[in-house]
Amino acid sequence: MSLTSRSLSSDGRPVVSFLAGGNWWSGKLLYFVEAGDVNGMAWQPPELLIEAGEEESIRSTFISDLDHGPVICYKFLTNGSFYDELRCLPFNANKEPVVVPGNPNIFALLPINGHPAIGTMPYYGIYYNRASDSSGATWDLPIELADKKVVGYPSTLSEVEGRPAVGYYHDQMGALLYSQGQNPEGQAWSTPVLVDNEGDVGRYHSLAVVNGKPAFSYKDSTYHTLKYVRALDASGAKWGIPITIGFGGYFVGDNYLTVIDGVPVIAYHNPPQLIFVRANDADGTSWGSPTPIPLTNEVEYAEFSTINDRLAVVFRNENDGTLYYSHAIDAAGSSWTIPVSIPVVGAYPLSLAEVHGHPAIAFVAYNQNVGEKNLLYARSADSEGLTWGSSIPLDVIDE
Repeated sequence: MSLTSRSLSSDGRPVVSFLAGGNWWSGKLLYFVEAGDVNGMAWQPPELLIEAGEEESIRSTFISDLDHGPVICYKFLTNGSFYDELRCLPFNANKEPVVVPGNPNIFALLPINGHPAIGTMPYYGIYYNRASDSSGATWDLPIELADKKVVGYPSTLSEVEGRPAVGYYHDQMGALLYSQGQNPEGQAWSTPVLVDNEGDVGRYHSLAVVNGKPAFSYKDSTYHTLKYVRALDASGAKWGIPITIGFGGYFVGDNYLTVIDGVPVIAYHNPPQLIFVRANDADGTSWGSPTPIPLTNEVEYAEFSTINDRLAVVFRNENDGTLYYSHAIDAAGSSWTIPVSIPVVGAYPLSLAEVHGHPAIAFVAYNQNVGEKNLLYARSADSEGLTWGSSIPLDVIDE
């Protein structure tokens, strides 16, 4: 399921795509639903876009914004077949799915120089596809960025200084690598560059632009630490010496690197706590001490984002299943708001986004009383996330 804050309407109504009629990772029905107002306080009825047949299913759904509207891409599976397809629904009047040539295992969809672009992997290497038009109706042939024999999960696709870029984990070397497009469209790519191979590194990573140059935060699985490294040039051809930021424990994994007030910051989940750390300078050449985010010591699952230029998080309490929202009060992350409960129990946050200046969440909740799994949306009544009204049901995903 994906939540985004800009859509086909000129006033920027939030939109959601989601799967139903299956389990947590696949489904039979692909839906699209759009808010009736810019704040998401009222929603139009969900529109069924794709219905899979008896021996078919849909998986890995992504939605991305372009200036004229959203594009949805997904993996379409035929049970027992080795010919699964990557399909996209372009934003046009026909709403007919288009088969994208190449690898069906999508891991990213985002606009690159005005056209939708996708990254695909494993077990067939890493490939990059970009649509030939702005609506996603026609697609170029895929470009292989890394051989299938060396790529491990996960990988990231981003835009760095106006060009597409990927970071990925080298399975055989246990290393983190980086490659960048040589032009804004990504029609040609640089030779992959080794970022770090000291131990087993890069299995969990986050890519961001820090002071004009690509940078990574990532896990060192050998020493169970969190590391940071920044390129020495804007193209990522050469990289600096990796910095060990702190010991995260055995479970440190998912991490989020971003820039707040011109300085890089990292948040990560080291179960059961959420941890925050901020650099001492704009390049990230030195860092402060990792600090637990207050009152987040019983976290089962978390989603990070940047809301109103401050790091924010929505998380599920592992004891009672309640969702909570909190954000840093200052850029340094030295103080945080007291986590505010969102009036829903038994939910898992799926997307956290800023919708017209207020934090908003899309999530799935299981209603045990009636045996339903529901898709819901909630937006704070204020920009601080201090007051949350009742969640708005968007649809029943499964019964």
